[in-house]
Amino acid sequence: MYQVSDLFKKYARNYDRTLDAKVLIDDLTLTSSAVVEFTIEDDIAPSGDFSIGTATASKLNLYLRTVETIPVNAKIIPYIRFLGNEGESEWFKLGEYFIDSRIIEQKVWKLTCFDRMIYGEQNFTSSLTYPASYQAVWDECCGILGVESSANLNPEYMFRVAPSGYKIREVTGLIASAHVASAKIMKDGTMGLIKFNKSSQTVEKVTASNYIKAPVTNPAKTITRIVVHQNDNGDTSQLEAGEGDESKTLTINNPYINQNILNDMYATLNGFRYVPYSMEWFCYPWLEVGDTIDIEQFQTLSWLEATMPWQDADFPWRDLPTFNTVLMKNTISYKGGLKASSSASAASAQQSETKFKGPLTRKVDQLDKEAVKETKNYYGVTINQDVGIKVDSTSGSSAIFNGDKIELGASSDSGIYFDYLTGKYRINGTLEAVDGRFDGTVLAENIDTTNAKISVAQIEDLIVGNNVTMGPNATISWSKVIGSNAGAVSAWEDSGYATHIDAFGMYTGSIYAHQINGGVANLNDEVNIGNPNSLMPKSLNFYNDASSSSWSGLSLDINGALLLDSYNGVNITGGSNWVDIGMNGNDFIEVNGEVKFNHDCKFYSVDFSSASVWGLSTEPFVQQNHNHGIPSGTRLAVVDTSNNITGYVTFVESGGFSHWHDMY
Repeated sequence: MYQVSDLFKKYARNYDRTLDAKVLIDDLTLTSSAVVEFTIEDDIAPSGDFSIGTATASKLNLYLRTVETIPVNAKIIPYIRFLGNEGESEWFKLGEYFIDSRIIEQKVWKLTCFDRMIYGEQNFTSSLTYPASYQAVWDECCGILGVESSANLNPEYMFRVAPSGYKIREVTGLIASAHVASAKIMKDGTMGLIKFNKSSQTVEKVTASNYIKAPVTNPAKTITRIVVHQNDNGDTSQLEAGEGDESKTLTINNPYINQNILNDMYATLNGFRYVPYSMEWFCYPWLEVGDTIDIEQFQTLSWLEATMPWQDADFPWRDLPTFNTVLMKNTISYKGGLKASSSASAASAQQSETKFKGPLTRKVDQLDKEAVKETKNYYGVTINQDVGIKVDSTSGSSAIFNGDKIELGASSDSGIYFDYLTGKYRINGTLEAVDGRFDGTVLAENIDTTNAKISVAQIEDLIVGNNVTMGPNATISWSKVIGSNAGAVSAWEDSGYATHIDAFGMYTGSIYAHQINGGVANLNDEVNIGNPNSLMPKSLNFYNDASSSSWSGLSLDINGALLLDSYNGVNITGGSNWVDIGMNGNDFIEVNGEVKFNHDCKFYSVDFSSASVWGLSTEPFVQQNHNHGIPSGTRLAVVDTSNNITGYVTFVESGGFSHWHDMY
């Protein structure tokens, strides 16, 4: 029902009401003098029985007397208003329509027009990504039709795949049926839903004085069961809710309704009831198809017809009874005045159970039998909305072909398929190939190369879970190592010195190598050279350059003697105090070459037997007074070069001094 003013309703209920009409054609306005007549047909049950999910275009037949040029496919908007002694009511819009055809007879134009739903006969092609909500698909349909939406849909209802093979009008019908409704272009030009509900409230009462006739055409129709077929053929598995015979069953075809949606539908519609009727009446233009109304019905008997006892007379004497029904089909006619033809149809119980087929129906059934059915199995091949073409074998393998992917698999698992949406081949299982080449990127969670050979590889991040076995000529080289973590050294120590490499170095327990080359070796505790079970000489050699004139060696002969040898001599330099060279037991230091001491040296015992010593200074150990064993005052002879005594001198003890001794 549309909202109008109280004045509009007051005038509309008057038996002597006066109307005014106008028609807006694009930017051209024609008044009632040009409007000869028009009819507007609305029908949400075109099958002749109660149904949901319909999406029927409203039709306007308009007669105009005008010399104005009417544009091609112009938008037509008819208006009416009521006139009375309290002034004029507001203009009431009766919808938006577009010219489909036109003819002229005796200077009168006859225009046949439909609302925007007529454009829904084009194929629906969606640009959405699926799964998509019903609301998103509905809005997309509205956008294609060029109308705004006035419907609020259940946000939880989803299309798993795009509805393909449908007209736009049919897609809106699929969405509407899931909401126990029909799709319709409303009088304000928006697209909305005409919803049905067992608890719908009556919006208007039509009295017996408002209609010419209003016969009941069949017993009351009640819905207690809903059956949903997954295609238009009705020969596949079906969903259902509720109980009831054929006359109480609502059957619809919608492959996108699941059991949860059906349960919601059943909760909304279970017990829905209306009385079928056909009525020619006064017309209240604010009513919309789908509205629930009450109709007074004159049902009584004359005295001659009342043959039953008084106590059994069950009919009204004064107030007329009413029946509750729905405005399913409504045709408004204007020709200076206003009237309406309204009805709601329903098949009788016998019509629901016994169906006689004419020749045309039988021909259609034959074509239906010969056509390929959706979801029906043809020797392993089926076609349905969910997957497209599916081929099943007796071994359990299957193949799927549709517009989104090609899939091959065994049992319930997808083996290999191409996903068109992502542009990727997907494999669920093991891929075996004799040879192959990948020009792009290969991503894998685990690569087993037990029997594989990788000639050249550039690996940015290599994580090794177990050992790495190197060949005899294998090398590892890198410019830098990144990714070190704090506490790596302590973690290495706690692990029992397991091998660890980070940005600062390599940490390990024992190193076994034939040869180690490098620049600097920092050793904290000790260096052990040689095998204690081997009697071979051991040596530690130092080289300053590649020439043979710059080397030194420290070796251990087979007798256990430590030998220090150098091509250019050996310098032993002390620290701030001295260098202490000591021996244990009967060992000795044997110096084969020249030894030069640049600083102080302290010897506890020195044996100069068979040795020559020169340049020995006592300066560092000078005593204050000494006489070399000669008493003070002794006269010492003085001789010449011929050893002749020429005189004497008296010896005097001297103070501290130093001198050099050469001993041979």
